[in-house]
Amino acid sequence: MITVNFKNGSKQHYTNLVQLCTILSDPDIADEFDGAHFVGVEKGYVINTHDQNELITRLEQAGAVKKIREKISENAGDSDSLLGTTADGVQLLLYAFSQLTVALNSASTLAEVRAASAPHIDMANRFLTKCESGEVKLTFMAKGVDNVVSDIEQRATAVSKVLSA
Repeated sequence: MITVNFKNGSKQHYTNLVQLCTILSDPDIADEFDGAHFVGVEKGYVINTHDQNELITRLEQAGAVKKIREKISENAGDSDSLLGTTADGVQLLLYAFSQLTVALNSASTLAEVRAASAPHIDMANRFLTKCESGEVKLTFMAKGVDNVVSDIEQRATAVSKVLSA
């Protein structure tokens, strides 16, 4: 269990790391963060910190992130399966985006703009309906948009530095 302290003196207890990260990604809540206490999976492993980034790093060291990844593998598929699904999604997105871009480039009327989206509107409506109803849950929503964008920025920058070195 992770106990998070807030500046107003209140405390919250979390057993779910994803939930904690999502909570801390909310700027209003993150501004009130005033430390955390965590007793880890190994007896005697304790984290006391007032730094959110240190909290996440220390939780990773405590094996909390590894346990989440194991649960994901058990419930959603191994890394190769997840990578395959990610590749499929990116390819679908690129294909649809390319079709839309080409069609919009030659559109000169509102009817032509609508026609440009026609090949994808049914799929988009079905997908959005499932997301909005909660039938489909997207990982970026669980992690928090700010966390996802930050991860993208950090990883892209790190890879770019390696490629340009």
